[in-house]
Amino acid sequence: LAFHLVFQSEEKTLTDKDRLSKALEVVFTCGRRTDNLKSMYHAMTEKLIVLGDALPGIAGSVSDIGVQKSWLTQKDLEIEDALSEVILKGDPEAQIYAEEKHGVLLEAKSLWIIDPISNTFNFIHGLPHYSLVVSHRYEGVVLFAAIYDPATKELFTATKGKGAFLNGKPMRVSQ
Repeated sequence: LAFHLVFQSEEKTLTDKDRLSKALEVVFTCGRRTDNLKSMYHAMTEKLIVLGDALPGIAGSVSDIGVQKSWLTQKDLEIEDALSEVILKGDPEAQIYAEEKHGVLLEAKSLWIIDPISNTFNFIHGLPHYSLVVSHRYEGVVLFAAIYDPATKELFTATKGKGAFLNGKPMRVSQ
């Protein structure tokens, strides 16, 4: 399929050797991108867990520092910075849209969307109903999403074409 897509707009004058060379280039490039994405998604879920596990012990004892918006904590900013660092290390060309610092939604080939602490109100007030959320959109298609609930230690992940998982176990639709 990749071979067909690459060559459907190419001139018909390519030799077999040129076509093979082009096909191998596509396969190797796709393989590198896939491996890189897998490792990035793995690194992202590990980082979500580490950052999230630090929150329950301080929930209810943090202050709202929001100036332009309500319900913003220093932890929101720290988590956004830490997740952005992981993203840009693995995908330097990526754009980031995040609720706290990167608040302009950009059209980009590779876009990461972050909500460092979803439901910050609950976090500030010590209610155990908040989570860390991240997703990756590539060429307009969401390929990956993860939600970590540190109070219940539930990690929800979904990867396009691979399904959805709760703590690494496949989730299924009930009948």
